[in-house]
Amino acid sequence: MRGFQDRVAETLRDALEVRISSGTASTLNAVSQIVAIDHVSIAANYTLTLPSVASAKGMLVIIRMDTRDGSYSVTVTHNNSDSRNYSNRTLDAAGESIVYMSDGEKWHIMAAVV
Repeated sequence: MRGFQDRVAETLRDALEVRISSGTASTLNAVSQIVAIDHVSIAANYTLTLPSVASAKGMLVIIRMDTRDGSYSVTVTHNNSDSRNYSNRTLDAAGESIVYMSDGEKWHIMAAVV
C-alpha cells in the first residue's frame, strides 16, 4: 500500500508536469514545473525557452527527454533579456535531463545528465 507522501508527490508531479509532444518551440511560464519531452511525436528540432529569470526567482525547472526518435534535438535557451552568463543546452538522447534554478538574476544548472 502506498503511503500518503507517495500519493502527495505523485499528485504534485502530475499537476506541475508539462508534456511536449508536438510543435517546434515553446516558452515556459514562471511556475515551477517539470517538462517531459516525448520526442517520438516531435517531427523537427525543438526550442524550449526558459521564463524571464526575474519573474522566476526561486523557480525550479526540470527538463527531461523521455523518448527519442530520429535525429531531432531539444535546445533549452534563455529569455532574450536574460543572456548574462547563459549558454544554450541541447538534449539529444533519451534519458537526458537538466535541472535549472533561478535566483532572480541568473539561471543556474543544479544538475545535468547529458
